[in-house]
Amino acid sequence: MDRMNNYRKVLSLTSGYFSKSLLYCSWQVTYRCNFRCSFCHYWKMKTDPKEELTVSDFASGAQKLKQIGTMIVSLAGGEPLIRKDLPELVQEVSAYHFPFITTNGWLVTQEKAKQLFSSGLMGAAVSIDFPEDKKHDQNRGREGAFRRAIEAVKYFVEAKSNRFQKVDITAVLLKENLDQMEKLIILAKNLGAEFTLQPYSDLKTVRSERDFSVDREVSKHLLELKKKYPNFKSSTEYLGRFDQFLNGGVDRCQAGRLFFNIDQRGEIAKCVEDLKNPIGNIRTVEINEMKSKLLKKQEENECKCCWYGCRGEVECFYTWNGIRSSLGRIFAYKGTDHMACLSGSDN
Repeated sequence: MDRMNNYRKVLSLTSGYFSKSLLYCSWQVTYRCNFRCSFCHYWKMKTDPKEELTVSDFASGAQKLKQIGTMIVSLAGGEPLIRKDLPELVQEVSAYHFPFITTNGWLVTQEKAKQLFSSGLMGAAVSIDFPEDKKHDQNRGREGAFRRAIEAVKYFVEAKSNRFQKVDITAVLLKENLDQMEKLIILAKNLGAEFTLQPYSDLKTVRSERDFSVDREVSKHLLELKKKYPNFKSSTEYLGRFDQFLNGGVDRCQAGRLFFNIDQRGEIAKCVEDLKNPIGNIRTVEINEMKSKLLKKQEENECKCCWYGCRGEVECFYTWNGIRSSLGRIFAYKGTDHMACLSGSDN
């Protein structure tokens, strides 16, 4: 990695942090998916690979976003590794930003993991929702999903080229797996990985299909686990608001002000759940127009239906605890760090 370029990116990201600019971009490389997850209906979307942005589109788009500043860019989907050119997309984005991916792990090979990290990938999160194969496979709609996900974590851990690159096991918190979190954290620890999670939102399905009514304090349980296990990296402030989300929602969403979404065709929206209301396309939009329209969307936004990490972790940076935990990492940067504060860690 270019050491001086990383210095520049961290300084730019730090500047954006203090100016409360756009910090986090969820960028879907595809909505195609090889799984049939029970808590997500994205795989039912009709998508045409011919409509997906090209490597050249990602290069020009990443350069355009640099006019705002360096960002954390989550390359997701769908299943991002369905794109065989994903290492090239990572390379183009990493020239100006800090790219991460989230994957179900099925298509990860030892060689692919090495390619991604050598292309500039700063972190890989592999989705595992249950600590044993039968339940995970059933939840993800594909037999063998658990085994392949475990292999993917191992490949990514082995492929890391420096200690600042991250490998996570990440889970969607459901009523059915709340009591399995400790086992998942231990599983991640034994594999040399960190652990993060975010709560299910019925924005991805319909309200009648899932129920998260529990007779206990979810936040208290999760915070106790965080104190016990150092590899549990979801931030304290973020976990502390899970109960608020589950009992009416967290208001004053900052989608459009601190974070936003780009879909596989380049359409820009205030968040991943607002795809039907784009404000422009990354290929053609002027950057000032984009910022202005996204900010207006945020000012009009009254939604409190999610507490995804792309929202909650970013918003929590601006609480007292978030600032306190972030500043130390900002100024302790040695030239290869990627601002772990912006990926869900407050340790």
